Amino acid sequence: MAAAPLFAEIELVTRPGAPMTDCLDWLFEHHLLASRMECLRCDGHVEMEYVERRDVSDNFTWRCPRQMCRTSRSVRTDSIFAEFPKIDLRVFLRFIVKWVEGKLVKDIAEELLSIGYVSMHTLCKMCRVLRQVCENKLVIDPPIPMGGENTVLVMDESVFRKKPKYRRGRRARPIWVFGIVRTDVQPCIGYMEVVESRDANTLLPIIERCVLPGSTIYSDEWAAYRRVQDLPNVAQHRTVNHSRHFVDPVTGVHTQHIESYWNRKKKKLKAMHGCMGEDTASYLKEEMWRERYARTSREGLQNVLADIAQQYQV
Repeated sequence: MAAAPLFAEIELVTRPGAPMTDCLDWLFEHHLLASRMECLRCDGHVEMEYVERRDVSDNFTWRCPRQMCRTSRSVRTDSIFAEFPKIDLRVFLRFIVKWVEGKLVKDIAEELLSIGYVSMHTLCKMCRVLRQVCENKLVIDPPIPMGGENTVLVMDESVFRKKPKYRRGRRARPIWVFGIVRTDVQPCIGYMEVVESRDANTLLPIIERCVLPGSTIYSDEWAAYRRVQDLPNVAQHRTVNHSRHFVDPVTGVHTQHIESYWNRKKKKLKAMHGCMGEDTASYLKEEMWRERYARTSREGLQNVLADIAQQYQV
């Protein structure tokens, strides 16, 4: 699936006034809709016909050819589009492009108006579905362990919870996130995990799981890190005392890579007006997917479509 023409192809098949057949054919070709369907009522022994039907939103449906059956099935059956049966396929496809580009939900809603209206509530649900695709991909191809001999990783914890505006309202419980980043890639890519506690019993097993043997790790002098050097996969653990300096004047050790990493994640989260606590872990996984598979919009579009096709095997 060549990345370069994908944007132009989707633009063409989802343009205002484009016939539904153009979009359907494109989705069949890219394995996002099933190109054949069997009749379940006939125990799967009869292949259904693809027929035009103007009383359904997609204008086409699958229908059993047997006169005694004539059962119909949606062209969306088993696809990602089946989760939103009222959303025009062309609108959904254009939405995927906007999501890959990192557009905010309110901006996506405005940009989709030329081909169809979608409520903010529905768009948020659509974002969650794509986020789940990202999560599934990270299960299929885990982002950890990372590092190895002659590589430096930097780790830290940070709080991801928006404070009440003007100190009004009940203060929410802080959500702490542990992170570890590679310094050999710019901008840094890393691993993030929501943690219930920042003690050694919580963090050390995560570090052992995340790090390849032979790695050097930089961190601050948080108490939970005192036994990091004892982990079998850590070649060297070097620290900086942040109460004295940002960069150790003798060793040159610093944690600026991960500080910058946190700033990027929180800046985006702020632009999204924060997220509910239960969505924080999901947001972090989407970000880890984007770091690895969407370093450009072209790459991201190619990969998310491939991931959807893999996970929704129509």
